[in-house]
Amino acid sequence: MFWSNCAMCLCPDKKPVLREAFRVLKEGGELYFSDIYSSKAVPEHLKQDPVLWGEGLSGALYWRDLISLVHEVGFSTPYLLTASHIIVHNSELQKKASGITHTSATYHLFKLPKNRKQSDAVVAYKGTVPDHPDLLKFDMYHCFETDIEVTVDAEMAAVLQHSRFCSDFSIQNSDKPAPSPKCAPQSCHLSNPFLLADNLKLHSKPSTKIGNIGEPVGKYDTTNWDILLSS
Repeated sequence: MFWSNCAMCLCPDKKPVLREAFRVLKEGGELYFSDIYSSKAVPEHLKQDPVLWGEGLSGALYWRDLISLVHEVGFSTPYLLTASHIIVHNSELQKKASGITHTSATYHLFKLPKNRKQSDAVVAYKGTVPDHPDLLKFDMYHCFETDIEVTVDAEMAAVLQHSRFCSDFSIQNSDKPAPSPKCAPQSCHLSNPFLLADNLKLHSKPSTKIGNIGEPVGKYDTTNWDILLSS
């Protein structure tokens, strides 16, 4: 398991870093990718601004590019865990950013076998993860209740079958092959940190504003993610 904590936004070339992480992980291994993401691709001239770069803003990866980049390297679809808006209070930095907004978000990626079975599956959580006997919150859009069968797509089935969660689920693969993998609109929707940050902000109080870059707005209870960080 790897954890990248707000380091990629300071890395000019992100693909080699992700490729190396993918190389050294064993099959079923995980990467937690916590970083700053932009609402659109950052122009090259903004990447040359030392202040924007130092704040992690001009080096932020466009969130849609994250999906295509991790797929190109070989990782699974990024599963979104948390997200919150980043508010820039300095008017000069706001002007330099040219309308680009940012979020702080954490994604969960998996290295899956290349020759895995590509089929949907019916899965049921066994309630065996410590401290989670009734419900396993896998990410912001996948919650598994104990002993309740649900149908998941081929990739989620592979994640559950080949990762450290394999003993915690009963899995019945479908006989029908899954459609060819692609970044469907639904996948992009589920990976959008700005949409999640908007939803979380509606149910929480904005945090204190400090300095040039404010604390992320829209704090949330992260206790449900303890399971994902346990061995």
